Amino acid sequence: MALFNNDLSELTKRLLKVGLKSYIGGTLTGSTSTTVFADSARGEEDDYFQNMSPPAYLVFLSTPTNVAPVGESRKITDWANTGGAFTTTAFTAQPAIGSTYVILSEYTWDEIKEALNMAMDIAVGHGARTERIDETLSIQEDTYEYPVPVGFTEIFRISQANDDGEFGDPIPPDQYRIVRDGDQSKIKFLTYPMIDAPADHYVGSLWAESDLSDGKTLRIEGLSVQPALSHPSDMCYLNPNFVVFEAASLLHGSRIVANEKDFDAHRTQAEWCASQAANFLPQTVMQLPSNTKKVQR
Repeated sequence: MALFNNDLSELTKRLLKVGLKSYIGGTLTGSTSTTVFADSARGEEDDYFQNMSPPAYLVFLSTPTNVAPVGESRKITDWANTGGAFTTTAFTAQPAIGSTYVILSEYTWDEIKEALNMAMDIAVGHGARTERIDETLSIQEDTYEYPVPVGFTEIFRISQANDDGEFGDPIPPDQYRIVRDGDQSKIKFLTYPMIDAPADHYVGSLWAESDLSDGKTLRIEGLSVQPALSHPSDMCYLNPNFVVFEAASLLHGSRIVANEKDFDAHRTQAEWCASQAANFLPQTVMQLPSNTKKVQR
């Protein structure tokens, strides 16, 4: 299990609450159509949200079934204090009671997603990785090369299942290597050298103390790059503290103007968030296990 498990909706809430200090959100207590919703817990005065500048948008982060309109953003055209009623332009589906939402004004939903994805890319550039396990390859008789399953950036352990389907001791790392190729890297199992034979002469049996057997499954353990987040339920396995503060620094930085006009102190907040991200970076970049082999060039 990954050390960190946070979906896009969780990162968004943390970003708005801590990094941007502009969280407005809640849970629907009523819904009558694709344009009219209620949150009776809200207490803002009439017309509060449709008069925000920049304009306010309602974004659904979850529904009880996690389907549409999750991830959709629509402009708020009316807010009534009585009953806590929102009116928006139409969503593609009517959200059920219990759906969660946020209200965005200064930053758009697209900007928030892009900033979080950029922050993850920065972490990857510093060496951050996520763990990956694959069990889709099976040993074939007299076959010594196998394609590396898609997604691996490094491999640090390969094991073969026993007759009971259990994975015991790993194959010694000096008994296989990775043939890196631009299109499809391969795992190449080496052959056992004959005693007193020339260094480049090998017999045709697999060099593996685990006794590779036809039909047995291989478990490949390694590292992967965190994929981009798009849907609110998409998972991030990197340190959320780095991702959130780095994204906040990027967003504040995008709003910096001349000092005398920087009424919201975006420059100061961008610098502070960047310093916090730097503090969390060492906890984000993992140390590669011994015998790790690169998959990609």
